[in-house]
Amino acid sequence: MRAVLLVATAFAWSLLLGGAALAHGTQYRVLGSSETLVEFAYTDGEAMAFASYQLFGPADAQVPVRSGRTDRQGRVGFVPDASGQWRIEVRDAEGHVVRAVLNSAAGKVAAGQGLPAWLGALSLSLNAVGAALLVQVLLDRRQRRRRAQPA
Repeated sequence: MRAVLLVATAFAWSLLLGGAALAHGTQYRVLGSSETLVEFAYTDGEAMAFASYQLFGPADAQVPVRSGRTDRQGRVGFVPDASGQWRIEVRDAEGHVVRAVLNSAAGKVAAGQGLPAWLGALSLSLNAVGAALLVQVLLDRRQRRRRAQPA
């Protein structure tokens, strides 16, 4: 019975925290193809305005080709001058980070968007339930050991 209560409590907390994560999550979408414009926003639709970004090209994934700040609408624009994988990392002052990975061929980038925000909330929920089950197993083992010890 106690295990059921613990799992139910963990699930309720995960829903609450999952909703909070969903409200404060981030996302991106790609607009355009030859002149690539990538829009970064929180999952509630608010633009990641004036957040810092770094653009990494296919030649060197460790050294940024360009860095700066997103515009008022949370956008970063660039023209890919080489085929391959381009990456944009955007960070806001609160510590939110978005990594957009874009593939370019013949100077064009395919339009699309990142993983859906509900996937992050689901992951958080499943992790909370798993953690609750692990705590329950450890508590049960501890109780069994105490009962097995002679008084």
